[in-house]
Amino acid sequence: MNALNRPYERGDRETVVALTLACFRGVSIDQNIEQLHGVIHGRDWEWRKTRALLNELDGSPSDVLVLEDQDHTLVGFVTAITDAEAGIGRILHLAVRKDMRRRGVGRRLIAAAIEHLSGNGMSHVRIETLEQNTACIDLYPKLGFEEIARQVHYIMKIPTE
Repeated sequence: MNALNRPYERGDRETVVALTLACFRGVSIDQNIEQLHGVIHGRDWEWRKTRALLNELDGSPSDVLVLEDQDHTLVGFVTAITDAEAGIGRILHLAVRKDMRRRGVGRRLIAAAIEHLSGNGMSHVRIETLEQNTACIDLYPKLGFEEIARQVHYIMKIPTE
């Protein structure tokens, strides 16, 4: 695939949000909560996921990289957040358009994120995924990531009197 990595631009916002919601459907903690407890406080999982993503896009736009095809259509993006004090960068969001998966787009985005993080003084990069996200569970070790822990998430409705 002939493609171009480039920095995120404000005009990418709507596409990045739509791509995120499509990619995280079925592999989101907030969606798992919603499946168990329904919509909470009038906000669904998509609202919560969008809010988290917009915090990254608005708070650190220079830490967001996109990949577009030869027609300049966005096919994927990655957020590569730096933490200068800790020296550990974090990849918080990685999304690839469905028709472009299994073509090396995710690999290219992660490579671009690692290059970005390295260029910003990070010595390590951290990425996480849910066990139900089998595509990422398969991909990350192939790229050199080592599993360091498993975490269990719980939720409970607060009893009312």
